[in-house]
Amino acid sequence: MTKKRGALLAGVTAVVIAAALIGWTMWRVGVDVEPTVESGYYDQFLFAQGTDLPALMMEATLDRYRVSPAGGESQGNAAVYDGAVLAPHLPNCAEMGEVRLDSREYIDIFYTPLAPEVCTQVQLTWDGGQTIRVAVTREDRDVLYGDVADPAFAAESDPAALAELAFSDAGGWADRGAYAALDPAALFTGELSARAAELDPACDDPLSSDLAFVLTDGEGMPPEEAAVLLLEELLEYYGQWREDCDFRIDAYAVGEQELLDRAALEAMAEGRQFWGLYQLRQEYPLLGEDMWCLTPEVQAAWTGYIYQPEGETRQPGELVDLSPMAPGADAVWVLIYDGEQYWLQRSEALVQLLSEE
Repeated sequence: MTKKRGALLAGVTAVVIAAALIGWTMWRVGVDVEPTVESGYYDQFLFAQGTDLPALMMEATLDRYRVSPAGGESQGNAAVYDGAVLAPHLPNCAEMGEVRLDSREYIDIFYTPLAPEVCTQVQLTWDGGQTIRVAVTREDRDVLYGDVADPAFAAESDPAALAELAFSDAGGWADRGAYAALDPAALFTGELSARAAELDPACDDPLSSDLAFVLTDGEGMPPEEAAVLLLEELLEYYGQWREDCDFRIDAYAVGEQELLDRAALEAMAEGRQFWGLYQLRQEYPLLGEDMWCLTPEVQAAWTGYIYQPEGETRQPGELVDLSPMAPGADAVWVLIYDGEQYWLQRSEALVQLLSEE
């Protein structure tokens, strides 16, 4: 061996030893010297290239994959799903764990990796169409974190396909599938009607009421007209003092109501990516035939106390818009027609009524 070749081998050996030492230091120091994204270390834990992540996440969070949280209670009100549908798309997955969709609208995916052997768990955080973070837990309980989001990344998915998945999953909507099998005629007679009459009227404000209002002579009446009449009945009901109520409606105005049917919800879903569809499903029920949902547009003046958003004031006798006082899914009401009669009730209260045994 010449001196020149001997020097070359010595140099290669030194590089290998240095690389091994750096790798060992990364493992030992953990947080202080983390693997960088550029090192490619985290790539081995990611989804396979070419995976349509928005469509895959939509499928993974369908209601049929939902499971009870470990220990019976979810963390931070997270919805928990069986992650088995994701396993084929994770090349380094030895055993799939759960999927958590939390209240911040991130999705956390847990699994046990095949390699390296010293790694006991991988947590991927998904948001905005891509994996944004990897957390790798080792046998010594040290955790290595890597932010892997690409600022230039643009999620590519077929919105029509996502919407089709969303509408095929009745249980994933705000009504949790309660309306899918509902026979409208069942509301107006029998046990459901009797139980509805016993509901607590509540007294935070009229639009938080659990009460159902029924129009018995509605045959042939347009649903928009029926909605106005029933909302007037709602406000008339609260135009009397009751011991358990902190307010009395003195005057009101009910304007034209915007009713959404199933076709309108489908139109709202057009072009939305994962999070837009997720929010739509959290706010609205999945409507059946002869069902509409609405956020009541009503104004009222009252004596007593009704909660108002901070900073808003009113003068005595002034008509005030009540709609903003119950934001989100709590504000959605549903109108149901059986061919002769109309039923109007806050959707959340009706779902509870239909879910009781």
